[in-house]
Amino acid sequence: MLCVNCGAVSADGSAQCASCGQPLPTAALPPRLEQGLRKLLDPTEQFAAGQLTQPEYAHVLDQREAALRAQLEQLSSIEMTPDVAAEAGEQMAMGVAGIQAWLGAIQTLRLASLVRDAAGLQAGVQQARLACDLLNAALTRNWKAWHELRQSVEETLPQLQQAIRDLPPSTS
Repeated sequence: MLCVNCGAVSADGSAQCASCGQPLPTAALPPRLEQGLRKLLDPTEQFAAGQLTQPEYAHVLDQREAALRAQLEQLSSIEMTPDVAAEAGEQMAMGVAGIQAWLGAIQTLRLASLVRDAAGLQAGVQQARLACDLLNAALTRNWKAWHELRQSVEETLPQLQQAIRDLPPSTS
């Protein structure tokens, strides 16, 4: 099972990621990425309320930007065979677009924070929400494709195992 928090693979049936301890999604519903949005909304609300200084808020934005750039680099470095690329290319493109939209939202928030522009902060939050929706759409498509593939393998595997058992013994 793929962890949507850290990307590590854990054994099927595991309730939590073996790497980061986050709950693993179930097969019934695709997981939604809301944690990153929360990590941006809470500090933005605190900054707007005067509970964070501009340098403190800038530090939060720097951390989110660095994490997103690392994810973008990791996503961009994935090598796929042509058949996998044909299946996952659209999902990957949506994921890259979602991360780029997040980076745009952070830039909007950064500029708005410099001049304490409440409307700019709201625009940045709206951009972040749209970016989150785009990433969730990519994840949902990926999730559906993964489960369709898994179901196909589960249906085909017993047939393949039986075909192997039915092979005549080797005479070598």
